[in-house]
Amino acid sequence: MNSSALLVVYVLGIYASFLTWGALQEQITSYTLSDGSQFNAPFVINLFQNSLACLVGLCFVQLTCPRVQKFHLDVVKPVCLVSLTQSLSSPLGMMSTSYVGYLLYTLAKSCKLVPVMFVHKVWYKEKFPLYKYVVVGIVTVGVSLFSIGGKEMDHGEQLLIGLALLMSSLLLDGVTNATQDVMFKNLKLDPAHLMFLLNFVSTLLTLVYCTVSGQLTYSVSVFYTDPRLIYELICYGLCGALGQIFIFLTLHRFGSLILITVTVTRKMIGLLYV
Repeated sequence: MNSSALLVVYVLGIYASFLTWGALQEQITSYTLSDGSQFNAPFVINLFQNSLACLVGLCFVQLTCPRVQKFHLDVVKPVCLVSLTQSLSSPLGMMSTSYVGYLLYTLAKSCKLVPVMFVHKVWYKEKFPLYKYVVVGIVTVGVSLFSIGGKEMDHGEQLLIGLALLMSSLLLDGVTNATQDVMFKNLKLDPAHLMFLLNFVSTLLTLVYCTVSGQLTYSVSVFYTDPRLIYELICYGLCGALGQIFIFLTLHRFGSLILITVTVTRKMIGLLYV
């Protein structure tokens, strides 16, 4: 299959998986418990995502790379870094919606190309041709205008807190995607092993935090009275895991800038339903 056709397949896979995933995410964050409160354990939501993606990643490894791949110690540092940044980014983004609302959250996430290129440039000292800066600018401005067109933006005294959480989440996204890009180029990892490794370490990190912070204990008590939430979280995690397969395949074959362009246009489509 040629590159163009392969990209179309990957894009359709990303759209199908993550449009469903986004709908489930909004459903979970607005889920009303039996006592009338909202489920307030963003890192447990991330724990479901990471652990299920780890299991799906292991199946992905068995199907595509049955032989055990030898890893160098050079892999450990970037894997731990990316696992940490992706474990923090999603919960911070979810927490920001309590302050800025879903529209501004989606708008900010639609500008993800900027922090990715920023990290590539500042941290990894990579150079880009002028046309890539132009493309990133056009895509970012275009998606931003589409996102806010005809809609009221969020205001309020807690806006700064929400923006700080959003900016932190975006910067972590930039580190995650840029570092994954560098790992594929320099360490010659295949998509299946990278997906499994990152989600395995992320699961361990998130599990430790959920245990120490009390979110795990809180969630167990919630699941006892609202077992349907477990089903929602499993569906959410599986959709995200399936989407990650297409994400890592796209990242490996086409690089982070193409991948982020695909994901921000997916968010733009998702805004049609906001």
